[in-house]
This record gives sequence, structure tokens and C-alpha cells, in this order.
Amino acid sequence: MKSFWICVFFPASFWGLLVFSNTYLALYHDENQAAFYIKTLEGDPDTPADNNSYLLYHKLPPTTLATIRINNEDIIFGSEKGHYEQRPKLISNGISTRWSVRGITIEQTLSFAPNPVTGISNHVRISYKLLNATKKNMSVGLRLLLDIYLRESGVSSFEIPGKGKITKETDFYRESIPEYWYTTSQDKSVMVRGSLKGIELTPPSRVVFASWNKLYDNLWDISLNTSQSLQPSSQYSGAVGLYYDPVTLAPNQSLFITSLYGIHSEESFSTNDISLSLTFPEEVKAPPVPISAEVAYNGKVSLDSLSISLSPPKGFTLPEGDSNTITYLKVNPADKRKAFWNLQRTGSIAGNYPLTVTITAIAGSQTNTLSATKSFFINYREMSSLIITTNIPLPETPTNTSPLPSPLSLSPVVVTNTIVITNTITFTNITLKTYPPRIASKIKEIQTLSQLIDDLTREYNLWLAIYRNSERLSEQNIQELSRRLLYYEEKIRLLQGTNTSTP
Repeated sequence: MKSFWICVFFPASFWGLLVFSNTYLALYHDENQAAFYIKTLEGDPDTPADNNSYLLYHKLPPTTLATIRINNEDIIFGSEKGHYEQRPKLISNGISTRWSVRGITIEQTLSFAPNPVTGISNHVRISYKLLNATKKNMSVGLRLLLDIYLRESGVSSFEIPGKGKITKETDFYRESIPEYWYTTSQDKSVMVRGSLKGIELTPPSRVVFASWNKLYDNLWDISLNTSQSLQPSSQYSGAVGLYYDPVTLAPNQSLFITSLYGIHSEESFSTNDISLSLTFPEEVKAPPVPISAEVAYNGKVSLDSLSISLSPPKGFTLPEGDSNTITYLKVNPADKRKAFWNLQRTGSIAGNYPLTVTITAIAGSQTNTLSATKSFFINYREMSSLIITTNIPLPETPTNTSPLPSPLSLSPVVVTNTIVITNTITFTNITLKTYPPRIASKIKEIQTLSQLIDDLTREYNLWLAIYRNSERLSEQNIQELSRRLLYYEEKIRLLQGTNTSTP
């Protein structure tokens, strides 16, 4: 797959555009305001109808942009309130911009990323690094505004797996935030997805679905009207606001934020007049596992009943009162029906787990069935509590190392039925042996190595716990890990340096 770039200038309008593309998407980045938009080239290879379609509003200057909140002051990224340390620049896999305001340096990087379902690089990774370059603590947060525009219009609804369709102003907070959202163009030719949780992604603190006008007019604080419907091609056309609440950054400390946006792909199964789409995370961080199934019926006669049944993997269950089978009566041609489940599981678990969904359609004496099996991966370790500190002190001198044997040591103990006069101290039938210096030196090496292995094991378990319980290691954690690795490398080197005696 080849990537290429084009630089386009519009002197009459006083701005320029950088363009970076691969086979599937093209990134357009405004040089003046540091905003951007996305257009498909091939898009989804299996859906030619989505070719050459805009995925974000392509007005100039672009209307997809970020707000930086610094000590409760809201500033648009790339605006005249700050200054560029690096104008938008083409890099090996995307476009990078570095801009500074109020002593905070913000680096935005747009790059291509694989589709979470198909693996095709028709997603854009949107990343930010916010560095406190001052000499005092600063409160820093970010909001990313995505102005959704599909082909020739805005959007009037969003789909949330397991929660259905959103058609009015809505928001989600923290634990209620879904894995992702998706929406479809009015002519059904273009589908896009915004991933909110997952590997390498930073979960937002809040997600808002509202009109672009309301989000733009309110750079941070916003009051929603939950009775206001979203409408395409109007001032109420749907947009998405991803909020990353402010945190306190110490001098030289950084905040990392990453999101994902691109073509939505569903794995579909079909037979005769029935098609099934299964949607759930390919990689699950922790139970419960949200499962969504959508069935489309394209027959010519009405169905008496349509049943959707879930066969969960071994060890997984549904909440008490929930049913594995959901049945609909009187389903007409061109109708769609959905089912949602949340798989539960207690205890630690790791591996790939297949689940099966079976469709049973009945019309008179005719029965039509369809079964689909798809797997998810989970690596979850259940912990009742975990307290983690980043600046862990270096290990003290081991206190549990056994003393080195000496001529008067009483260890180790060797049982014998003989009395040895030379180089032994004997009490009845128990002989306590002493060792020559060369052997004692070897024992010391073994004891030191054993203690080092114990320390390394403790370190490994600690950092593994940090990794499994953090969305992303902070720069401070990474520096701490590097420091400790160097410490143990030095310990091993010194141990090797002492291991020079002849066996």
C-alpha cells in the first residue's frame, strides 16, 4: 500500500491545505487554523458506493477542530492566541502540527490506522500530546469536535451498540461511555465509526452528540436540550464532542490523548432472504461483553415469527432475568430487527472465545435458519484492589538472604551415619559440613542470583499490573520503568563480573 501527499495552496483565501492519502482515505489539513477533514478514495473495498465521499465537513476553513482548556480558559487549537512551533508538516505516515499557548505545547498527529474489524487502513488515528513547558503546575484538558458529514449531508442519528439509536441531543459520562458509535449516510452508501475505548485509545470523560453549531458556540461548557432532534443539512446536523477533562500537569509533564475515526465495517452473514450483522469488540478489556445482532429480512411474504438466539461461550452467562432468545412476531418484508446482550463472567480469564447467534424465521410451514459464529479475545485479571505508585524506590539491600557458610556455620545439614574427623563438627549422627572458599563463593553467587530473580519477578508483576489496569502508561511511568531496567541490567552485569572463578 502506497501513501502520497499533495500540497495545495489557495492564495485568494489566505490559507493552504496539506493532503496526505493512502489507497482508502485522504487527509486534508488546513495550514492556517490547524483543523482538518477526511475524504474517502476507495473507502471500504467491498462497498464501491462509498468512494470519493466526505467523512467530515469540508468547508474551508475546516470545522473539525480541538479546544484546549488551560486553567479554565478555552482556546481553539491553532488560533491566533498561540503560536506555531512547527507548522503542519508531512511525516512518514501522516501530518504533524506543534502549537503553543500559555506555556502549554500541543502536538497533533493525524495518521492512518487499521479498521478494528477488517484490519484495512481506512481509519484515522487522531493523537495529541500536551506538554507543560512552564515552571508551575497547570490544569490542562482537551475537547475534540468532529463535524460529521457523509457524502452530501450531515447526519440525524447515531447508533450505539447495545443502546440503540440516538436522534436527539445526548451525552454519556465515563463508565456509561460505549466502546464506539457509528452512523450511516441517508442513502446508506457510507458508514463511519468513532472508537472510544480499546487498545492505544484514551477513553474520554464525556461524549456529546449534538449540533455542530451548539458545540462550536460553546467551546467547552454546554447545556443539552434532550428534546432537540438532530437534523441533516441544517443548523442541527449531528456532530460529536469528545471531552478529556483537565488534569494537573507538573512542569515538563505530558498528557497523551488518542482517538480513532473512519469507515465502519460490520461482519455480515446471510442465507436466502435473511442477513445477520454481529457487532461486538474484537478485544474485550473486561466483562461484561456487549453483543449486538441486527437481522434484515428481504423475503416476499411476511414472517409469522423471527427468533434471534445467542449461544454464549463456555463460562459466560447473561444477567439474571435476561433471555438467550428474543422472538419477534409478524415481521414484514424489508423489516429489520435487533437484539442486545451483555455477557457476564467472574474471575480471571484469557483467550479467544467464540459465540454463536442463530436466526430462525418461520412463515407458515416453512422454516429458514441461519447460524453465525464469531470470536472475541479477552485477557482479564480480576484484582480486588491495586495500589500503584510510579516513583518506586530502588530495592534496599536484601534482608532475607541467608548468611554465607563459614567454618562455624550450622548450615546446610547433612545426615550421615559415620563420624568424620577432618573438616567437620560432629554431634552424634548429624554432621555439619563446612566449605572451602571457592565453594562458598559459588554459594554466594547462587544466593545473590536467587534474590535478583525474586526482585525481577516482583518488578515484572508490578508493571504487568500497571499495564493491565491503565489505558496507557504515562511518560513518567515509562521513564520509571526505563530507570529500573537499567538498575537491574547493572546488577546482572556486576554479577557476571564477579563470576570469574575457575570451576
